[in-house]
Amino acid sequence: MESGILFYWFSWILWIIATFILEKNRLRTFMAGWILLSITGTYVNLEIINQTFSLAFIILFGGSTVLLARNEKLLYHTFSALTLTIGFASFRIWEVLSPMLKFLPSGLLITLLFSLLTCILTRNYYSRLSVCILGMLTGEMIYQLTLSYYGFNEVIGELFFFDHLLSTVLFITFLEVVYKVSNATVNWIRNFWARLRLQNQ
Repeated sequence: MESGILFYWFSWILWIIATFILEKNRLRTFMAGWILLSITGTYVNLEIINQTFSLAFIILFGGSTVLLARNEKLLYHTFSALTLTIGFASFRIWEVLSPMLKFLPSGLLITLLFSLLTCILTRNYYSRLSVCILGMLTGEMIYQLTLSYYGFNEVIGELFFFDHLLSTVLFITFLEVVYKVSNATVNWIRNFWARLRLQNQ
């Protein structure tokens, strides 16, 4: 189950975006620091009430909660995160029970399904980040707690899970970039044709 290659690659990509591309403000500083703390906490485990948690899991959970609390429609976004929580926990349990998923790329399915679901539920980029990360983290915790009830104790916040999480976050970021670029292109074309019409009149 241990991998983490995608997690480290995508985390550094997001850190570069947060540090050098995003607008200089407190949110950018928070995002850059949050990502770095998450990277450093991947191999640190904490024992909490007979359960082993990855420090990166706790850092990501706390940061996504702070991001969620910044939203104006807090109740709606909390409900959206709860929807993703139920969906992700159900998917993980279905992954164990359904033999069909053994032949399908679960990582690709998780990335596509939950990034698109997040985009449908929310509009703002930071809202999407907070809802997606908090929802998937809570869903993973419920899934692991369910397994521990039956005697299968594993670390809550494995690198394998972080690969799926960061793949989803990066895909949401990619969709946001595509949307902004296409929007800017359409506006430029409209302004260009408007100037042409004014010149021809």
